[in-house]
Amino acid sequence: MSLSAWWQGARYHFVSSSFLAATVGSAVALGLEGRFDAVNHLLVLAALVINHVALNLTDDYFDYRHAIDETDPAWRSAYSGGSGVLTGGLLSPRSVRRAFALGYVITALIGITLAWRVGPWVLAFLGVGLFSSIFYTAPPVRFGYRGVGEVVMLLNFGPVIGLGTFFVQAGRVTFPALWGTLPLGVLIFSLICLNEIPDFAEDRRGGKRNLVARYGQRAGAVLYVAGLAVTYLIIAVGVGMRWMPPGCGWAFLTVPLAVRSSRAALRHREAPDRVVFAQVDIVRIHNIVAILLALAYCFAKTGAGGPPGAVPVILGAMAILYLPVAVKMARAGR
Repeated sequence: MSLSAWWQGARYHFVSSSFLAATVGSAVALGLEGRFDAVNHLLVLAALVINHVALNLTDDYFDYRHAIDETDPAWRSAYSGGSGVLTGGLLSPRSVRRAFALGYVITALIGITLAWRVGPWVLAFLGVGLFSSIFYTAPPVRFGYRGVGEVVMLLNFGPVIGLGTFFVQAGRVTFPALWGTLPLGVLIFSLICLNEIPDFAEDRRGGKRNLVARYGQRAGAVLYVAGLAVTYLIIAVGVGMRWMPPGCGWAFLTVPLAVRSSRAALRHREAPDRVVFAQVDIVRIHNIVAILLALAYCFAKTGAGGPPGAVPVILGAMAILYLPVAVKMARAGR
């Protein structure tokens, strides 16, 4: 049980979807409301990183128990087929179970601390997030096995994290804040649909009836492309209606990546070794869009300016947490 095995099981390259959503949530609060508390922001980031690692371990554990993710290692990538730590015997099921249980306990304690600092409504966001994380693959709910996991993750990695973080900073929720958190949630929907395509046969065999297992790999590719299109539509409408700062339009710089990724998903949906290129691209798209949205809100003119040092804290914490992901993305370059 080496540290490298735990790092592999953590699948940190997916954790960026949590801390980037929170970064955008705090940036929205700063840009639209002029509100920011550095301690609260760092507590949210800590809780989300720990919770997401626990989620990844939970997913691995219950998929292993249902004999899923036993894919030919030649087909497994960092983006599908699980982490391989259980199927490869690198970690024991008991140790993984203890680790994710501890992760959820720590997440809950941080959430309770935030509720004490901000107000009891924080517990609502905490409850939804923990419930979704635990029961994405855990019985008896098993969202990911019933064809609703993709939508559950859309809501969690968009409004629940983003709007929840906004609430922690601003003390209220607003429609523009909700709209600003939607793009990242829809991108996660696309990412999950795409990652399910190479796992199609294993998921069906193990009874994991997600959208791709139910409707096929072509449907998964179409849902993936549709999610990308909806993401850009949300941003275009948001900027056009002035619900989002004009700088959010820089997110359209990722359109060429989206086109390339869409073509790869549609053409090579039955070739896992080729779909992996699209998987790398969607992670890049999500991360770049998140970073650009955070920058746009941090430097928006609509807020009251916010406390001194707010922008360096938001962007500095994001940079530190993102560095390992950036290294992995660079190594995964074509």
